[in-house]
Amino acid sequence: MRYLNDKELEKYADTKVFLEPVEFTGGKVAALIRTQEVADRTVRVQVSTHFQGNDKFSGQPATMWPLNSKDILEQELIGALQTRFKHAA
Repeated sequence: MRYLNDKELEKYADTKVFLEPVEFTGGKVAALIRTQEVADRTVRVQVSTHFQGNDKFSGQPATMWPLNSKDILEQELIGALQTRFKHAA
């Protein structure tokens, strides 16, 4: 789990999905990365994320909102894996 500030949340999650505008102060993301060997030293990688944004109204406790991903964080994680682990000849 990683906590996100408001700018990171806006970059990675779809924060414009509500009828009324919600001002998010931050949030968190849980990323799950699964690997599975499929054949001939080939590995399948699955990345899934779950975002929650929080807002804070004056004098009220924070409200957590489930948010959809923009698929940016997943692509960044896959890119990092591809850079680190090259194809074995």
